[in-house]
Amino acid sequence: MVTPSLRASEIHVGTAITSITPDQPVALSGQMRTRIFERVASPITAHMVALESREGEDSFNPAIMVACDLVVIRAGILDKARERNQPRLPDFDYASVSERYPHPYGSRHAIAVYELPAEGVMRPDAYVEFLVDRVADAVVEAWNSRQPGSVGWGWGHAVLGHNRRAIYEDGHAQMYTRTHLSNFRGIEGPGDHGVEVLFFWNNQQQLIATAINVACPSQEVESKNEMDADFWHPVRESLRSTYGA
Repeated sequence: MVTPSLRASEIHVGTAITSITPDQPVALSGQMRTRIFERVASPITAHMVALESREGEDSFNPAIMVACDLVVIRAGILDKARERNQPRLPDFDYASVSERYPHPYGSRHAIAVYELPAEGVMRPDAYVEFLVDRVADAVVEAWNSRQPGSVGWGWGHAVLGHNRRAIYEDGHAQMYTRTHLSNFRGIEGPGDHGVEVLFFWNNQQQLIATAINVACPSQEVESKNEMDADFWHPVRESLRSTYGA
């Protein structure tokens, strides 16, 4: 019997954080009315983790994960960031840049869907340029800061939300509706209470980043006229108080 040989690449990790909080009033996302933010309750930010596998001088599978405190990242915004960085990182495969957004209703929306005042409010196209500039710079910072490290993963459990769509006798599903009616037949589907986490350490075994996935949008502060990263802000503050910046 021949025992197969096993090889593992060395992983390099880089990180960066940047503020994407606008410096002037903007319309907030969510709800059925126009909301112009009056104050910043917690900053909205973008977080980058750059990954690269190496065997000697050879590089494999480079990737950059980008997480933004936005309701959604519209088509074209990521392409703009890729184009902005192409001359700065010409050898990087930009198909390996992926994005994530936690859907907080106290954040900026990068597309016009509300009737905005004629003056005194940052327009959506101006915010897109502001966002792309910040994200593009942070992507370069994360890529250039990568150092040997390690990665791990885990799975936990937390009840953060529940399915909010009710199904009725005629087959239609609806949110924000009554469930005591005689034609109510059940909730549309189950809840997902899993917490999937990636952990990234440096060579000193210090935790430098986490990627946390939960099946729950960030909508605890959805009706205020405040800029807010929602529940992710106290989560980050708690992690930093325990593990460092």
